[in-house]
Amino acid sequence: MFGPQSADPQLEGLIEIALPQAISYKPETIGWLILFSLIITLLVWIVYRRYRHIKANRYRRWALEKLQDIERILRQNLGLEKALAEIPVLVKQTALHCFPREKIASLSGENWLRFLDASYGGTDFTDGPGQILEQTAYQPSKRLEQYKEEEIHDLIHIVRKWIKKHRRES
Repeated sequence: MFGPQSADPQLEGLIEIALPQAISYKPETIGWLILFSLIITLLVWIVYRRYRHIKANRYRRWALEKLQDIERILRQNLGLEKALAEIPVLVKQTALHCFPREKIASLSGENWLRFLDASYGGTDFTDGPGQILEQTAYQPSKRLEQYKEEEIHDLIHIVRKWIKKHRRES
């Protein structure tokens, strides 16, 4: 009674089944190692390219933030003359960041507007609302108030478009 309990008589003659070894996740052929190496290399290359793109376009993000600040000032009527005068300065600073100084610094008037159009593939500066960009750079503050709100909005839209889409010189 106190001894070992007897097992079920039907199970006494059964033998334990031998289980197969666990499957290894280690690749056994050179082809898999090459494939994994190519995938890792591709991922590293993609991350590197993305990093370079982000770093190279830092100036665009800065310029867009400045333009947003100018737009906020204009919306809140905190200084129309000063805000309008900052737009051409912002465009020139942005252009100086990505084009040679010798090419940009001396441009003004119609040549400056043609350059802006050529750098992003449009005609909004020479033939469109971007024409007032050159006027806002040199107008006395009393004459800046002659611009309608819609003209100023169109100018900001064109400048934003140029900042986003202009092609850098390599």
